[in-house]
Amino acid sequence: MKRIARLPLLVAAAALLCGCEFVSNDDGESFAAVTGAAAARPASGSSQNNATSSIVGTWLLKEKSGSGSWYAFFKADGTWYIKDTPSASRTRVSGTYKTSGNKFSGPMKNPGVGTGEISGSFSGDSMDFTFVEHWHTPHKTVLYKGTRQK
Repeated sequence: MKRIARLPLLVAAAALLCGCEFVSNDDGESFAAVTGAAAARPASGSSQNNATSSIVGTWLLKEKSGSGSWYAFFKADGTWYIKDTPSASRTRVSGTYKTSGNKFSGPMKNPGVGTGEISGSFSGDSMDFTFVEHWHTPHKTVLYKGTRQK
């Protein structure tokens, strides 16, 4: 049982010691169409409809334990992607997301590198964003603090 309790600490320590690799994709917004990724659709009558409108927009993500920053874009159709700057032509990673209340989660794809997942919570103009990279063994977790951009 002690080993299981130590696992989150080991994952957090590994995240602090390792850098984040991103591979770019020059075809930013059409990434989902090119890769065949399906956009997440809210279930009829689900709580996603209200929460989605609260998360939609551009968010500046700053690494909690480092100096890295990115821009995350959450779309109303249930897709998201990350770029270096709001006007950058290249998308770094992307995927789909679902919301439940003020929480979100979804799969992620880093072209040519691997898959991962995102999760977090949001309230007003603030977001906690967890990024898990499955291409590392053990999986690498990077924590971000997000601020909605106006």
